[in-house]
Amino acid sequence: MDRLLEGTAAAPAALAWSPAADMRETDDAYVIEAELAGIKRDDIDVEMSERELPVPA
Repeated sequence: MDRLLEGTAAAPAALAWSPAADMRETDDAYVIEAELAGIKRDDIDVEMSERELPVPA
């Protein structure tokens, strides 16, 4: 997981908004819990590309 987040601190201008989030790793998955006030769970689309995890709603 650390490798996925490397480099994000080097480009703070690219991060216009980042929700509060907790991340943990289980035996078979990465679990990310984020505070997304006002957004319904069904309206969240999670994608992963290279070192980013955009969460478009």
